[in-house]
Amino acid sequence: MEKAVKANEKFESNPPAEKQKREARQGFRRRKRRGQPPLPKEDIKIILRPHKGLCFKNILGLELSRAVIDACQRSFNGNDFLLRVHPGSNIVILSTPGMKVASRLRGISQLKIRGQIHAFNVYVADPEGVLRGIVHGIPAGTSQDELMENLRVRIQGANIERARMLGSSKTAIITFTGNVLPRSVYIKGAELICYPYKPTVQVCKICLQTGHRTDVCPTPNVIVCLKCGAREPMQ
Repeated sequence: MEKAVKANEKFESNPPAEKQKREARQGFRRRKRRGQPPLPKEDIKIILRPHKGLCFKNILGLELSRAVIDACQRSFNGNDFLLRVHPGSNIVILSTPGMKVASRLRGISQLKIRGQIHAFNVYVADPEGVLRGIVHGIPAGTSQDELMENLRVRIQGANIERARMLGSSKTAIITFTGNVLPRSVYIKGAELICYPYKPTVQVCKICLQTGHRTDVCPTPNVIVCLKCGAREPMQ
């Protein structure tokens, strides 16, 4: 009887190897899921979204920050902004408290990375507490300056803060300050219905990955099976 008790005590004090491995894997997953700290709330956030063919997963953050500083003629240094990469969305977020630095970052149209020039779409992220709407039927490629120059609203308590086109589509997203989302906006006098903006999960039709649109796919040359999702499938 005493031998059986001692055997049980020994078994309890030394959990099976499989249990230890399972706990280790769970601990690793918990550490892996740890999120990034939020960027400074009051900072201005500049979004850099590359055109097709540039994947941020394979590029170091230091390479990107150097390219950003060089693109702005080294008018500031790494102490003036923070750079964060979102691999899933394949975008770069630049965070800065300075208006002058934000203006220079907003002017970026291309970056030289590893000896190659890559074009970018650049826009300012919306701050908290604003309203956003979308309108359809605007010619693709309309610039932000042209939108801001020609868009207007007719109701009190709503002002257009910024506007930009969504990729290569004929849809624009408009940011309003105020408490009321206008039912319609006007561009060069033409009335357009304004719908509430509802964020959606973007799915690329080329690589079948979520987080980015087809027109900015980072791997446009990779062949993916539309049925099973396998990359470079056998013919």
